[in-house]
Amino acid sequence: MLAHKGDELMEHWGQDFFNKHMTKILYGKEEEREGMMETFTTVEVPKFFDKLAELLPSNEKYICGNKLTIYDCTVGGFFFNIVLNPNAKFADKWAKAWEKAPQRVKGYAANFGHEMKDYLDER
Repeated sequence: MLAHKGDELMEHWGQDFFNKHMTKILYGKEEEREGMMETFTTVEVPKFFDKLAELLPSNEKYICGNKLTIYDCTVGGFFFNIVLNPNAKFADKWAKAWEKAPQRVKGYAANFGHEMKDYLDER
């Protein structure tokens, strides 16, 4: 069941969030990105965080239990490479969106960050 949850979560992250929205932000025309980011981080990112909180197992550290999987590397990597990265483009907008993230999502990111601390500190 946890593997199924991982697949479901990845489907949501990949299809419903990343492909629909992040590709426009990452690869869209420079002059259009600023306007997109405002709506994106105030509307779409909170929806993603809420859905993620719903899909994360409530009694497990990670997406599929208490050990990291490839699902965590994808979602956790997104958090630490973009959302929580002070050097990311539009870091101020990401930070505002993160403030409103559900506690379950923040806890998940904290678990991932703790597990990957050595790697994250060295990169």
